[in-house]
Amino acid sequence: MHHQRKQMKLDDEQIWAENVMVLLTALDLRLTDIGEDGLPITGHDRRGFCSMRQADTILGTDVPRSVLDHIITHDKSARQALLNLDIEQPDHKHLSDILDPDNS
Repeated sequence: MHHQRKQMKLDDEQIWAENVMVLLTALDLRLTDIGEDGLPITGHDRRGFCSMRQADTILGTDVPRSVLDHIITHDKSARQALLNLDIEQPDHKHLSDILDPDNS
């Protein structure tokens, strides 16, 4: 039963979209704080929906590993969003390695 509930949660597009937007917003704020161009996340609705053009731009954006590490360390809402996406807390510190295994 637990596995079935977990799978239903993972399949819920609303949960996924809302929590990804929390993460993108945290990344955007950190990028602008350090003087980098932010992410094109304006114009999305509260549920996390954005245009295909925005999505393509976001997916093509290089985010420094240090930015991801910073929000995971310092942003409570980002950490909660990861937990909501069933990314366990012990894995948080390894996300930049997982997402950028060749350190590019």
